Amino acid sequence: MKSRKLELFLLLLLYGLVFVHGFIHLAPTVTGQRMPFQQLVPIFAVFSLLHAVFMLGWRRAAAFFAVASLISLSAELAGVRTGLIFGRYVYNDVLGPKFLGDVPYVIPLAWFMMVYPAYVIASLALDGQPIFKGGPLGRLLFFALVAAMIMTAWDLTLDPYMVDVPEAWTWQDSGPYFGIPFHNYVGWVATTFVVFLVYVTLERKLPLRPLGQIKRHVIALPLVTYAFMSVGDVVIGYPEASRLISPFAMGIGLIAAVTRLAAWRPGADRAAT
Repeated sequence: MKSRKLELFLLLLLYGLVFVHGFIHLAPTVTGQRMPFQQLVPIFAVFSLLHAVFMLGWRRAAAFFAVASLISLSAELAGVRTGLIFGRYVYNDVLGPKFLGDVPYVIPLAWFMMVYPAYVIASLALDGQPIFKGGPLGRLLFFALVAAMIMTAWDLTLDPYMVDVPEAWTWQDSGPYFGIPFHNYVGWVATTFVVFLVYVTLERKLPLRPLGQIKRHVIALPLVTYAFMSVGDVVIGYPEASRLISPFAMGIGLIAAVTRLAAWRPGADRAAT
């Protein structure tokens, strides 16, 4: 009885957060303004964490959050201080207090809030189920690369907007992509590749214990939030020339995942242990 109540509570909370996501991304069409990044990120991060708990269980969700947060924070710190990972850049004060004076605390949460949907999308696209099946090392490497590219697609429109509108960070190395160096995107792929590879390696050692019954409409929620990100960039992306990028860059993986989800059958995810 308690597990059923917990399942119902989590479902209501998840759907409530999806509604909030929709409002956040539709509001700019009326107001012309986007919710500040430092307020938007915790909402999305909470959704990703709760959905991970519901689908994977506490242990896998906690491991995923820890791996994504620690690796991304380490990469950002090294990136700011050396310029070797993403190129030379500095965070301004727009995003609030900074860890060790260099990286805003909200940044690791931002990485996790999109790393998790990318995991679900990549799992659906490659395995036809929301939880990665695992396999030999070669398959782990391929999955990590695909998931990293799905994650990085988001930054193709995020970075130009965050640099030009709220001026959250400043690039000291100019580049050909709306003033951003390609080095940045290589760093994104590399960082998220490591996140996914470490997690899927650990995942096999942790039990899969979902807190509720996994159904198609529950699996679809991270896909919806990822789609909202794309729609939001189309509506108020800046420079305006970047607005057409997200439907193609983010849409490819999303369409593949939606197609496989339509053919998904309950119980298939239990093969991922």
